[in-house]
Amino acid sequence: MNLLFLGLGNTGISIADRLSKNNNIFYYDVVKKNVAYKYLPLTKLKKSNFDYIIVTLSSISILNRLKLCSKYNTTYDLRKYELVKNKNSLKKIINYLPNSKVIVVSNPVDDIVTFLSKNTNLDVIGFGISLDALRYSNYFKQKINCIGLHGFSVPLKVLKSKTHFLKSYSAVDLKLFNSFKVNGINYDLVSKEFELFFNKLNSDKQNTLYLSKYISKDILGLENISLSLPYFVKKGKVVGLKQIKLTSLEKNLLK
Repeated sequence: MNLLFLGLGNTGISIADRLSKNNNIFYYDVVKKNVAYKYLPLTKLKKSNFDYIIVTLSSISILNRLKLCSKYNTTYDLRKYELVKNKNSLKKIINYLPNSKVIVVSNPVDDIVTFLSKNTNLDVIGFGISLDALRYSNYFKQKINCIGLHGFSVPLKVLKSKTHFLKSYSAVDLKLFNSFKVNGINYDLVSKEFELFFNKLNSDKQNTLYLSKYISKDILGLENISLSLPYFVKKGKVVGLKQIKLTSLEKNLLK
């Protein structure tokens, strides 16, 4: 497949490296990078054909990471900063995007999925909730699935109360924030998870995949929002929403 990366920071490069074994990698960035992949200027994007656009815009550099981590206290605060930076970048690019399926990796994933879904006719989904699931699985010492907003997701089948959720969320977020402050993003982990996500999405076999998608009509009492839920996927297409039974607590935490 032909894949276009929008933005090629360390996260984008790590993912591209994994996918390059079986795919042709192209990229657009404000600055042309010294990498093995083919750079395309903005004016050539619309004339090109891609199977996927993968949004890996980078808004936090290694140089300003410590400064931002001193200013903010949670990853949620960092995502608000990233939203402004990444939306501004997308506004400059959006009219040049070719007709293609889109996978959003850049944070805040759900906000960017909403922005692109409302402002283009492209088929947009978001990746990231599986990273939340890994972190909660580590915290609860058992396999966990998550739904909701990436970074503020709801772990399923383990919560006893809203207080229990806030306690577990705070512990997971603090560990992630401190790790990011010292070590930055775990690019290897992100790229491994993305490769699994991408392979499931494009399999000839129908799979269940937790992904972010814009909800325009009422689902679970929610609408006009993007969040992650379990979907059936096959050959690169979302073919339906998987029905799940939620507790009243889980439903309320989604709102």
